[in-house]
Amino acid sequence: MIVSVMSLNEQITILSNEDTAQKVEKDQLLEMVQEILSTFHEREQMIIQLYYFEELNLKEISDILEISESRISQIHKKLLAKIKEQLGIHYG
Repeated sequence: MIVSVMSLNEQITILSNEDTAQKVEKDQLLEMVQEILSTFHEREQMIIQLYYFEELNLKEISDILEISESRISQIHKKLLAKIKEQLGIHYG
């Protein structure tokens, strides 16, 4: 019985190439999202910043911005739709 075994260096090279490709793709996506966010009004940028980067919930954001929680939710949903539309992501 003949078994072909890939050396550790070959395995690392393959995995590194996959990781590199994924990282490049992720970096490109982040760059595109940053470009999109730069077109938003300051308040809209703040909502995205607080929710995704500061990890605050809608209630906490509403307290900071002095806007109702339901309005924050509406704005957040609208912003996500804009981002997805500009990225070409189709959703139902």
